[in-house]
Amino acid sequence: MLTRTLATPILIIVFAGFPGCDKPKESSSAAPRTESGTADPAKSAPNAASDPVVTFKRVIETASVRAKSDTGRLHQLPSTSSALDTTAWLKSKPQIVSTSHDIKKTDSLVSPYMGTVVVKAQDTHTKLYKTKSEAASANDFSPTPSHFFGPQSYRFIYAYQDETWVLKSGVEFNEDSGVSDPIEPGEESGTLLKYFTP
Repeated sequence: MLTRTLATPILIIVFAGFPGCDKPKESSSAAPRTESGTADPAKSAPNAASDPVVTFKRVIETASVRAKSDTGRLHQLPSTSSALDTTAWLKSKPQIVSTSHDIKKTDSLVSPYMGTVVVKAQDTHTKLYKTKSEAASANDFSPTPSHFFGPQSYRFIYAYQDETWVLKSGVEFNEDSGVSDPIEPGEESGTLLKYFTP
């Protein structure tokens, strides 16, 4: 009886070392680890490249960079409308005054998010130059006098499709009346449209 009682724990110890009796494996759902054993934040963090909020802000930042690096559009003025009493040249471009944006979820599987950017922009121009080459190299932009044209308001609508933002429409609108008109590519506002096209 004594021999049988002592044999039981010995058998348990022997079987614990056999194949198939290893320690339970760690769950594969654990965060990726570095060589030192700590969690790797680069692999654990969500992918910012496809995050709709991050990428939408990037669209606005890119538009701002484009606006600042724009060298302007050349215009030739006839002598009848030039203060120089001769054919004159100048450059113009829109200047972004402010932006605001919003993103909303939708029920659409194709476009799960819609984004809106509201922009206030001011037309700017250089002074008049006698030659085209002088105007082309000029960079003395200043806002158009406010008693002619103040900052204009624009609204751009985007849809998030296939993990990228797509510009759907752009309008110029009056904040007081609510009246809006589509942006025409050939106008000065058409340049603004190019800034905000991803």
